[in-house]
Amino acid sequence: MKEKKLNIDANGLDLCDSKSMILNLIDNQIKNHNLQFLINWERDHSISSEENEKKIKALRTLKSEVIEFFNSCNTDDLWADFQFSIDIKVKQKTNVAA
Repeated sequence: MKEKKLNIDANGLDLCDSKSMILNLIDNQIKNHNLQFLINWERDHSISSEENEKKIKALRTLKSEVIEFFNSCNTDDLWADFQFSIDIKVKQKTNVAA
């Protein structure tokens, strides 16, 4: 297994751009979970969608929280600073992706 840790700092970003970047990340996660579920479901129609639905619900809740946060900061004289810490782990594929 290969691993890499990345830290990304983004400072002085426009609030609208910051909101869009974070929401796009969440939307891509939702799309990826749905795609992986469909790929696995095509292999085995008996797979339950319950776990996928839980993940999607959690991501949609997170998305709502992000929207609410940025909407509460909606003024022209504010900028956003944020940090991302990303742990990348490359692993062998299994028969059914989680």
